[in-house]
Amino acid sequence: MSGHNHKISFLSYLPNPDRNSMEPEKASSLLSPENAIKNDNREKRSINSCDLQSRMSQPSIIPQSPWRKYCHILIDYAVFAIFYLIYYIVDYRVSVHHQCIPGNVQNANPSDCAHLLNNTKTPLLDFPLRTAQVPIWYTYVFGAAHWLFIILISLCLLRPKLKDFKFIFCKLEALFRKVLVTVMLSQLVVVCVKNYIGRPRPNYYNYWPNDTPDAISSFPSGHSSSTFCIQMLLIYHVVAAMRWSQAPDVQTHFVRNDFRNIPVHYLFGAMLWQKTRNLNGLHMLVIGILMVWPLFVCCTRIYDYYHHYDDVVCGAALGTLFASIGFAIFDNQLCTGHERHDQANYLTEPLLNEHNVKNAV
Repeated sequence: MSGHNHKISFLSYLPNPDRNSMEPEKASSLLSPENAIKNDNREKRSINSCDLQSRMSQPSIIPQSPWRKYCHILIDYAVFAIFYLIYYIVDYRVSVHHQCIPGNVQNANPSDCAHLLNNTKTPLLDFPLRTAQVPIWYTYVFGAAHWLFIILISLCLLRPKLKDFKFIFCKLEALFRKVLVTVMLSQLVVVCVKNYIGRPRPNYYNYWPNDTPDAISSFPSGHSSSTFCIQMLLIYHVVAAMRWSQAPDVQTHFVRNDFRNIPVHYLFGAMLWQKTRNLNGLHMLVIGILMVWPLFVCCTRIYDYYHHYDDVVCGAALGTLFASIGFAIFDNQLCTGHERHDQANYLTEPLLNEHNVKNAV
């Protein structure tokens, strides 16, 4: 009986949904203002925790300010302005080093050239003065013409609508910044080396009365470096479009009516290279045609007696080097993930775990 009474007394303390059947003291305690406030706080905590979990499950979208959106573009143009300012100071405000030149040591250090005071002119620097077949601005104009020709042909194959040009313009602007910064950096390095070395040109004796600083600015060739830098950037993009077009799943990467995420390779003839993917001889012919202009510029610099052979070779090597660096650095602004087949395939590989290792073994 006592156990039964103990059981009844224990059940009397359990919560009962029917407040009328509760004891008066218990019911009054549940209806007190303090308990009501506690219950409200508990409900608010539960609601807030649910909201927090739902918000964490959804991707957070943070509005991007215009400054953060275009910050990298402004920085690129600021870097170009800095490069150009340094280039201007070095080219027009810094004196060129004078080497010991036989027959003309008046501007060099007398102590270094004492053994050449009585020497006559060397025939290696006495070539005739000719008018340059390719002025320096030709390298930029004709280089830009090659870029425009390839891009216009590619756009004709794509046949975009007027509303689609705003997406194409973003790619073109990134390409313009790439060429601008890369070429400016290459020319800055070239002019610094020119001023530091001060090598005389092959036509030095006939050229120095007209323009003494330029007469001792032979190494390296600025024409060769600028031409190869501009043209090799174009060739790299064309070759990348050719290789990208040979992928088996390339047709799924772009829909003609969707230019929002257009791969940059389509601006360099990817649609044409898809149709001619088996004509490797044609691809080699296109690359050979693109190489004609920089090789012609290098030959004219030697033919007109403005540069030695090694000047042209080193200038072309510097232009190719900076073109390779610019092509690699600006790749993240021009190519999306599905345009890099090697990286995409690597990232989609499953991570190794015990189950995969056992299956592999």
